[in-house]
Amino acid sequence: MKWLGAANSPAESGVRLHDRVRTALEQGFKGALPDYSLGPSEADLLIHQGSRVAVIEVKTGNPDLPLPSSTSAQMLLLKQRVREKFPEPDVEEVLPVLVTNYKVSLIDQKELEEQGIAVVRIDPKSSSGSDSRNFSLRVASLTGLKADPELV
Repeated sequence: MKWLGAANSPAESGVRLHDRVRTALEQGFKGALPDYSLGPSEADLLIHQGSRVAVIEVKTGNPDLPLPSSTSAQMLLLKQRVREKFPEPDVEEVLPVLVTNYKVSLIDQKELEEQGIAVVRIDPKSSSGSDSRNFSLRVASLTGLKADPELV
C-alpha cells in the first residue's frame, strides 16, 4: 500500500487525495459504507460498529488555506442525519469524524472538539513513509473505532 499524501505514478496522479483517503479508510474498517446518502446530505463514509456509528467527512484542498468556516455546521448536520437514520436504542453514539489537510486553527480545533467532532489531520510533511494501513490504524486509535482485524 502506498502513502496517502503523494501519488507516485501517472495513474495515481489522477486520483485526488480526497479519494485516496476515503478508499484507505473504507479498506481499513470492515463494513464501512462509502458515499452514504443521508437524505439531502451525503457522508464520505459511514462506519457502523455495534452501538456506535462514525460519520466521516474528508475535507481536502490547499493545505495552506484554513478549514472552510462551514465545516462544523456541516459535521453537526451529518451527525443529526445519522441520528435520524439510526435512532436509539440501536445506536447509542454517533461520532462525527473530520479528516482534513487544511490548516485548523486552535480556535477551530477547540470549537470542533467541544461539539464532539474528532479531527484527524493529514500532514504529508510528517507522514512520509506512512501507508494507508497505518493511516486507518491511526484513525482507529484517535476515534476509538476498531480497524479491520486483518490490519492489526
